Amino acid sequence: MTALICISFILYSLVGYAFSQQDSEHTFAFVGEKCERDIDCIENAFCRWQDICVCDPYYSPSLDKSKCIATVGLSCSDNESCRSIANGECKQRVCTCKDDFFLDSNNSSHCISRPAQIGDRCQANTDVCQESFNYALCINEKCQCITGYHFVNETRECVQSRALYFTCSHSYECYAGDNFSDSMECKNQQCVCKEGEPCKGSLVTAVGILVAILFFLQRIAC
Repeated sequence: MTALICISFILYSLVGYAFSQQDSEHTFAFVGEKCERDIDCIENAFCRWQDICVCDPYYSPSLDKSKCIATVGLSCSDNESCRSIANGECKQRVCTCKDDFFLDSNNSSHCISRPAQIGDRCQANTDVCQESFNYALCINEKCQCITGYHFVNETRECVQSRALYFTCSHSYECYAGDNFSDSMECKNQQCVCKEGEPCKGSLVTAVGILVAILFFLQRIAC
């Protein structure tokens, strides 16, 4: 009886060892590869329709499809859960981009540095320029103020440009183009030329008045 028990124990051990070896040698299917059960797929992936492996929700495949990487929006308990997201962190139990970063529209596992000034890189079809500077758009992958607005270092925003003799509250609102960006100031709530400074607006205004006068005189003569 004792010998029978010993033999049974040995056989049981051998069977267990064989199964453990089989499991250790098991190769997991990458994203897009064939499978029959969820256990056949890599971590953070499942077997869809018992056919192919796909990443779990809020995970995306790596370039070689050998891993499923966490993306912005994944539920989390600490930053460790979001470690695979470039410049990401766990905030209010959700993986998100860190402050001063925004989500890459082409890669939900990558957060890009938020533009700090006009001319910095941006991505089309995002509101990052408007969020950063107000009245700005992403044009040719660079943040630019919309027409009629200009960037002011003092406020770090795009503000409406006020031409010569327009009403104003601050001198930085008075603007006549990059070549004359510091030629005007706000006095008595009106944009005027600085003393001794050439003013683009003054020349344009003078020409405009002269043309209007000539046109008026011509109408009278007729």
